[in-house]
Amino acid sequence: MNKISNAKLDLFEVANQNAKRIENNYKEIKKKYCVKDETTLEEFAGFVKKNWALSINLKQSEINGFLISGIYQNMYQVIEDDLKKLSLERGINISKEEVAKNRMGIFYEPRKIFENQFEDGERFIYAALNTGGIGLKKHGAEFCLIVHQKEVKKMSSCAFLKKESTLYVHNGSLNIEQLKNDTASRKTIHLLTAIKNEKELPDTAAKNWPELVCNEKNYIEAITTDDISIEHINTVRISKKSEDIYFDYLYKGCISQLDKFEKDYLGDFRDMLKLLEKNGINKEIIDEKGN
Repeated sequence: MNKISNAKLDLFEVANQNAKRIENNYKEIKKKYCVKDETTLEEFAGFVKKNWALSINLKQSEINGFLISGIYQNMYQVIEDDLKKLSLERGINISKEEVAKNRMGIFYEPRKIFENQFEDGERFIYAALNTGGIGLKKHGAEFCLIVHQKEVKKMSSCAFLKKESTLYVHNGSLNIEQLKNDTASRKTIHLLTAIKNEKELPDTAAKNWPELVCNEKNYIEAITTDDISIEHINTVRISKKSEDIYFDYLYKGCISQLDKFEKDYLGDFRDMLKLLEKNGINKEIIDEKGN
């Protein structure tokens, strides 16, 4: 374990410096495979290299807010905007730290320990590596922004971690050495993904590779400090469940009365569809299996 120090690391340079280690690790894994499984490993790495993108999952209200404002904000940026409005309009002053603690709960401490170790940590925007599917639907976030690979390659910064960043924090310290071993750049992300999933790969059909790469229990975290604007997004993936609810309420509204929740859902979904069309963003409907 490593104690928090005053010297902050550049996460993106750490990712670049780890390239050779990842390449060597991948080669070692290939040597252990039989001929058949080795082919599968190479095919999987090629699949990831061709198809990887970033995904950010949002709730209904959050995606509409993004489509209206045109810019994605991380938690600290949202808090700063909220506090500025409270201070200017009502003269109420609350510390950003207090609000962050209230919103993050038990996740606040490990998140701050992680971010405090790196330059521009409070500017980090977190996403997931995605090769298809609906992304991470935690807490009702069933609307998935997709930043395609060609857009990510234009960014000045992007690093990938083998697991969620806060999982590298134990007992108040960040395990720097483990994190350095588990970090990849855009050039080596397909190899890191193959390394992470090599044990499950032989028993996973190719059609299920997207779900293997990104699911609630197993995913690779992506981090950037670049702004993500509406111009970066040309696809929003929507769960079939959410679309079905929309059409159920649409039908119900034509033949009977809707309650307040149903009216709000219908209105928000309608607004989203209009905003997607206005901004030229494709809509993809994804079922529970990620297809």
